[in-house]
Amino acid sequence: YPEAMSLQETLRTFNRCNASIQPSIRPLLADRMIDIQSTIEWSFKRKICWEMDKSFLEDYVTKLHNNVMSLHDQLGEIQDRASNVEELVQQLKTCSYSHSAFSEILTELQTVIDNMNLS
Repeated sequence: YPEAMSLQETLRTFNRCNASIQPSIRPLLADRMIDIQSTIEWSFKRKICWEMDKSFLEDYVTKLHNNVMSLHDQLGEIQDRASNVEELVQQLKTCSYSHSAFSEILTELQTVIDNMNLS
């Protein structure tokens, strides 16, 4: 069953992603998590089983796979940006006490945050 293998790998990927989400960025991924949970919930309501029409199963597995890969991609991107934010916050704690130093770091921090909003 190729659908079973694909579903198994999709669920493994989801579990890895879910385990690596830090609490501080979980709200930023809430939409992706809701999409995945809704897709899984839908399958339980439809009582999907292996004996169903093959194209129906393929469509379901593809939809779940796409949702999980969207989470995976967004997770990597958000983790990178959250790491940048942490670095900049640490720089703020140790920078020289001057307007230019604060301004430079805060401008860079604002750019990272603005890019998060555009994603």
